[in-house]
Amino acid sequence: NKSQKEFAKEIGITQTYISQIENGKKQPSLDVLYKVSALSNIPLPIVLWYSLEEKDIKPEKRECYRLLKPICDDMIKSLF
Repeated sequence: NKSQKEFAKEIGITQTYISQIENGKKQPSLDVLYKVSALSNIPLPIVLWYSLEEKDIKPEKRECYRLLKPICDDMIKSLF
């Protein structure tokens, strides 16, 4: 496994910036997400799926999200 610093360098950002992304203090650009996807060998739609949080979903759609999330997560895990 690569260190956070090595991974950050490979995608062209600082270790501090990647830490801020992980802690929800910064939002990565689409370019950064593409690089993360490519280096991780995880398709971008799956990276985006895992980045979703319930608060990102409209309140009237959250119950549906709560029902679908575990099913989708299980499906994705079975693919990798």
